[in-house]
Amino acid sequence: MAGPIIAAEDAFDLAGTSRKLRVRVYAPVLFEGSTWACRVQTGAPIDRDRPTYGEGPLQALVLGLCVLAVNLYASDLWRQGQLGWRGAWGGYLGLPSPTSYLDFADYPFDLGGAEQKRQVLADAEGDPEPPAAMAEYTFELIDPRHPMGVRMFRPERSQGDLWRCRAQIDHPIGIDQYALGRSDLEALWRALCLIAGELYGSPLWRAGKLGAFDEPGGFLGVPPPTSLAFLTKHAF
Repeated sequence: MAGPIIAAEDAFDLAGTSRKLRVRVYAPVLFEGSTWACRVQTGAPIDRDRPTYGEGPLQALVLGLCVLAVNLYASDLWRQGQLGWRGAWGGYLGLPSPTSYLDFADYPFDLGGAEQKRQVLADAEGDPEPPAAMAEYTFELIDPRHPMGVRMFRPERSQGDLWRCRAQIDHPIGIDQYALGRSDLEALWRALCLIAGELYGSPLWRAGKLGAFDEPGGFLGVPPPTSLAFLTKHAF
């Protein structure tokens, strides 16, 4: 029987030692009924290993990343400048910080403006698809009523030192793109942000024709990017 699938992992520098603080986020798995679980491991010296639960795999994955962000940005190590990523100490760690932390860790769940989006997104149309999606969910469109699938695939190595994570939304939104990052963890959260931005920014959602949990025009199980947070009370 196959073991749990690692969605993304990274290693952070610890001041005064060659040891690393290692983290892992696992692909969501069905827990019970419509509830999914996403296991998150934060290694020593923080030492956390627990699942997060959501209504669907996308929500479980978002909540898993949010818990990981809390573990890191709320830690004494980070606050004291003893936790580093890519040569920078006490700063950005390759994943966004929760909205309630933005006053001291200003790294929002957002892809930024048009120029920044061009730097973090790449077209995936025409590329061979991996055999299975890591997380997928089907939203219901009304008037006329029909399903619209959303899929995310595991991050993979891209060119140079970049990673990419493929995200797809079926028509009528119709996107097939990679989110790029300097780590698989960064590419993963950017792919989630890409999906969320396309969903909440679509005319379908604004017209109340797109929903989850039988709530057209309501919460979609994933938070919108920070720049679209005014559309709904939910945030990363």
